[in-house]
Amino acid sequence: MNRSVWISLSLFGIFALALLALPACDSTDHPVAPGQEARSAPSAPCSGVFGNNTVGTAFTGVTDLFFYPVVSAAVSTLTQISVYTSSTSAVTYEAGVYSNNGTQPWNLLAETGPQTVSAPATLWNTATLDHAIALSAGVTYWLAYEATPANSARDNSAVIAYCYQPQGAFGTLAPSFTGTVSSGFIFSVYGITCP
Repeated sequence: MNRSVWISLSLFGIFALALLALPACDSTDHPVAPGQEARSAPSAPCSGVFGNNTVGTAFTGVTDLFFYPVVSAAVSTLTQISVYTSSTSAVTYEAGVYSNNGTQPWNLLAETGPQTVSAPATLWNTATLDHAIALSAGVTYWLAYEATPANSARDNSAVIAYCYQPQGAFGTLAPSFTGTVSSGFIFSVYGITCP
């Protein structure tokens, strides 16, 4: 064997052994001790606010299924919906998100299913959607909820469109919007998004 080839192979072998002797690193670039497993970097918390997270000063008054529009400011993933309930008795509510059809909601994209809050039910309630929704930047989505008894949810007067239709049986939200377009209220309902 040529002496220069032998030297090159020897140096390569020494380099390879040196690499094997280096400690492994986890995804946070911290060395991992022998016998321990690499840790994954912690994922970013889901803390984005998509909608209205202020507590309204008025009560909705009826048990309709209400909708209000929210424009996504950025690409994100909607995973949960929070509804503010306000009642001295137990409250059952259901929330979801609908696609947009011009100036009104269109089709149901995801929902929380029925949620029951024990009395006294005056607090923010967060429920996970049956599946996450990828939100596109600049696109309008409609947050929706229904609650019983009447006067158990909050809203504020606002110059904003909203829609409503008669409440259905709890268990699943209406698959599509068939109600009335109106304006003048914004509801205490928001989504929680992940980056």
